[in-house]
Amino acid sequence: MKKTYAFILSFIFSLGGLSASVPLNLSDYENDESDIFDIDDSLLIVDCPNVAMKPTYRVNRNGPFSHVFYSHITPNNTLLPEYLIIVEKNIFLSLTKEIKTYAEDVHAVFGYGIILEYVENPNPDSLKTLIVNYQNNLCGVFLIGDMGECYFEAQNDYGKYGYRIWPCDLFFMDLDGIWTDSDSNGVYDTHSGNVAPEIFLGRLSTAGLSSYGNEADLIRRQLKKSHDYWWKTSYHAQSTTLNYIDKSWISWFPASTIKKVFSTLAISDVRYSYDPNFSVSDYLSRITSNIYGFTHLAAHSSPLRHAFTNNYIYNNQIKTINSNNYAYNLYCCSACNWTEGDTDGYLGGAYLFNNGKTIAVVGSTKIGGMRPDSASCFYTQLPFKNLGESYLHWWRQYGDNHSDNCRNFHYGMTILGDPTIDFRYQVSDRCVNNLYLTTFPIDNFSNLIMYKARNLINVSGNFVIPQGVHVIFDAPQVVFEENFSCPLGASFETRSEGCEL
Repeated sequence: MKKTYAFILSFIFSLGGLSASVPLNLSDYENDESDIFDIDDSLLIVDCPNVAMKPTYRVNRNGPFSHVFYSHITPNNTLLPEYLIIVEKNIFLSLTKEIKTYAEDVHAVFGYGIILEYVENPNPDSLKTLIVNYQNNLCGVFLIGDMGECYFEAQNDYGKYGYRIWPCDLFFMDLDGIWTDSDSNGVYDTHSGNVAPEIFLGRLSTAGLSSYGNEADLIRRQLKKSHDYWWKTSYHAQSTTLNYIDKSWISWFPASTIKKVFSTLAISDVRYSYDPNFSVSDYLSRITSNIYGFTHLAAHSSPLRHAFTNNYIYNNQIKTINSNNYAYNLYCCSACNWTEGDTDGYLGGAYLFNNGKTIAVVGSTKIGGMRPDSASCFYTQLPFKNLGESYLHWWRQYGDNHSDNCRNFHYGMTILGDPTIDFRYQVSDRCVNNLYLTTFPIDNFSNLIMYKARNLINVSGNFVIPQGVHVIFDAPQVVFEENFSCPLGASFETRSEGCEL
């Protein structure tokens, strides 16, 4: 039976301002037998008196913004785009080797050109300017470290929820639209002109996760997950998807929604709330099994908890799991809002930074998520493109006409973690037991080329490295034939990690 709760909030008005005399504690009103969640929202809504004053959300930094260009790996050919990696300075200095490895991996897998910058005191407007400077032939951006988020606001979100404010990563993806702060309070409230995004964006940040551990250690672990995904068969789980759908969306997300994430033959396991086993324990058991590589969850949520039918999953439960899912799409209101966590963080961060294999989480920082009537545009691309490219394709279906409905549902959408994860990928695509290199590939125009093998790389004397090119030979055993030479202006290095079949 649905229950109605009445809240009496007494306010004291004075010439000096406005203050609440009674704090609101939602936990006082939780009841497992009640249905207090609105279908469009994920948190109990309390209508309080409108307050004329609004906070200013300019990001305070310790000094002026600065950026340093570190390196550029040119694309494999002129038809391939560039990928911009922007790293917070302290993280870059702590993790230079790991970040360079990540850049090399993405270049080796996709052939993208890689631009690497590190920044200090990154605020949103300066970051946007830096991105726009590289916009020619740019496909995407990866922000590593705590970067200044851009905020967007609505005076009456969805026409009924009153004033709302949230981080908006679309700001960094749209390179030529007009973003306006009409009341000069430091928060954008209007988006016009060419509003369609030009690039994808992912952010790897421990913001809101201070209790999880050292920032550099956490980011190092995530970068290693990406590296292991590319080069180690043992990292891979089965190519099965899980579609876990609570009662409000049973008719919205059919089994076919995510069937083709991995391939046209992949299995999609669907669990709806009318299933007798549908429960918190069943969901946690499934995502910690070795069965699923991708999970799509539709459930009422806040940044701190999912609200399944008559029960909850809290962020501290997700924080401690060991999940084999490479990625999640959370149709779960505000689950990815890193500014509204508690001592156990927020849900999106908990999914990403627990001890499992998760590399990326798609979700929203506000009420809403990837609407089911448009999600198929995202999922049908995943068999052909990486996560970021598919996400950008999904956004572009709206063109330059972002309706109120689009803004309400989607202006909080974000990718947490590595946006280049590619579910088409098989380690055997780029790893062999033994590799015999006879001549340099004349159709590869990059200034960095990497070869990996499980056992052996043999380099012929006819393999001549061009001037200005650096080659990485990575295998437990690297053998150079007697007449091999490295011409002046070229360079190479050997590594012993190799790859795993």
